[in-house]
Amino acid sequence: MKNILLTLSFILFGVFAEAQKGTTTFSLSYGKGKGQIKTLLAKADMLGRYDEGAIRSFDLGLAGMVSKHTAVEIGLSVLNHRYLFTKFDYPGLQQAETRSENTLVFPIKLRVDILKYFFVGGGFLLVTEFGSERPVDLGVSIGAGVQYYFKNKYGVFIYPQTNIHTLTIGLLENHTSFGLAYRIPNPK
Repeated sequence: MKNILLTLSFILFGVFAEAQKGTTTFSLSYGKGKGQIKTLLAKADMLGRYDEGAIRSFDLGLAGMVSKHTAVEIGLSVLNHRYLFTKFDYPGLQQAETRSENTLVFPIKLRVDILKYFFVGGGFLLVTEFGSERPVDLGVSIGAGVQYYFKNKYGVFIYPQTNIHTLTIGLLENHTSFGLAYRIPNPK
């Protein structure tokens, strides 16, 4: 995992060195929504059923403009997913338990501003679960939102998005983030 993060840091440093031509924005957001683990492997479905559950996320982000309307976003998200898992032990016997998983997500997204107040974004997610022995998983994200900046410096945004957290046995979730943004003044 250290090697992946180190490589990612060097790549992103190069992107943001180029992005210094434009504005850099720092954001902080909180998100709520629903998610469900969607197993793609047939064997995993026979072990139990994952019911839809609540999603909460806390996100920090940094976006660097690479053109007039396009930015590269990186960040760090802590995601909590609470759901009901029904285990099939024996034919006709079921046991249900509430589970909670905490996940650390590193989004790498491309964001495009449309008109003055709207934007679309999407990209990849590097996902790791707290306490998990699994290596970092890869996911994808897409969304569209609305934003408003006061005096072109302080902003607020609402960002509905859909994320798939792993591509093999994955958490499919929809949530809406509500946040604050600050455009860091560019030295002249």
